[in-house]
Amino acid sequence: MVLKAGLTAMIWILAFQSPLESVWGPLSYIDELVALFGAFLGLHDIVFVRKCRPSKDQLWMGILLLIFVAIGLAGNLIYRYQPLKCVIIDLYTNLKFFFAIGTGYYLFANLSWEETKKIAQRNAAVIAGILFVIFLV
Repeated sequence: MVLKAGLTAMIWILAFQSPLESVWGPLSYIDELVALFGAFLGLHDIVFVRKCRPSKDQLWMGILLLIFVAIGLAGNLIYRYQPLKCVIIDLYTNLKFFFAIGTGYYLFANLSWEETKKIAQRNAAVIAGILFVIFLV
């Protein structure tokens, strides 16, 4: 029940993040927090749960992300177009998509796919209806 409510809350907050930002400024960082939470959950799983023995899937994802980061940083290290601070911000911006997927993976792995699909479809239909009414108004 808590996972269903969490999924529903996440869908609604992320769908209406932009208008909610104008009401309460800190909500502009919700997608960054979701991504950071995913990175934390992944590291926690690898370090504390699996005792530094990642699963084969985690190992492959880690290797691919390291290659992605290395290629992204290589251009800056060679040509030094931007200050390092800007590069780090851009790096996190590029990685947060993958970390957000990790958040969903770790939080909702125990929900059945059919149940998750029903929750997402129901919420998406309601959100689309609300946006359609707003559009008409």
